[in-house]
Amino acid sequence: MIVPSLVLGQRSGQTAPSDKVVMGGIGIGSRGAHDLSKILKFSDARFLAICDVRNERRETIKSTVDQAYGNRDCKMYSDQYELLARPDIDAVLIATGDRWHTPLSIIAAQHGKDVYCEKPCSMSIEESWALGRAFQRYNRLYQAGCQRRNGRTSNSAASCCNLAHLAR
Repeated sequence: MIVPSLVLGQRSGQTAPSDKVVMGGIGIGSRGAHDLSKILKFSDARFLAICDVRNERRETIKSTVDQAYGNRDCKMYSDQYELLARPDIDAVLIATGDRWHTPLSIIAAQHGKDVYCEKPCSMSIEESWALGRAFQRYNRLYQAGCQRRNGRTSNSAASCCNLAHLAR
């Protein structure tokens, strides 16, 4: 049986498909679009889906992703449960309004997804405890966006790709 070298990640500068973090995004506005611009530069990450209640935001993100990858593969959803039900999505970028960060992160963990979420992580101490318990219970990884606070290069978006690699 012949297996192309790309499948094994043996081509120079190529990552094997099985070593790529497949991502989706929920509620990507200006802050999330900045994170996405960094994610799109990683060869070991692939962004495949956007969910937002605003159609114009979905269209903008889809256009950005499709242009970056030179295809039309980015799928759009208006319901986060549809995106989270996809078995090929490993992790999600959550950049919604602040009050949705904790509930959506917990729902993502329940669906077996790792999460990179913009700050704030939660709106109260109780929400923070619930968030921590959920990620322990579902054995998922959570990374909070804290600009100029995490990663070697002080680039928080870089951490979202590192997040899923910790689990491998």
